[in-house]
Amino acid sequence: SWKARWRQESLEHYLATGWCFMARDEDVLVGYFLAQPFLFMEGFTQCLWVEHLSYSSLQARDELCDLAYRLSREKHFQRVLFPNMPGVANSVTTMKAENWQPSVLSVKTTK
Repeated sequence: SWKARWRQESLEHYLATGWCFMARDEDVLVGYFLAQPFLFMEGFTQCLWVEHLSYSSLQARDELCDLAYRLSREKHFQRVLFPNMPGVANSVTTMKAENWQPSVLSVKTTK
């Protein structure tokens, strides 16, 4: 499907950026996210765009969202943008997520 965020072309693009992470339990994949940095968007120097987040456990979801947030803070990005999909909003509530667009949640990563 052309709208699938995990199709072959998308995976090849995002994996090459070096901003994708996976969660494993032993040798079993339990979640991953595909992301890339955006430069100079809406007056912000750098933002991390999480294009796709997939998980099979709530713990994996929470840890991946936390990883994206901590990574953005460590790299001095101004915000991280998450897909507004079922479950993700629950995971980023403590990060004071705001609706950026109907399908995107924004979390500030600087003071």
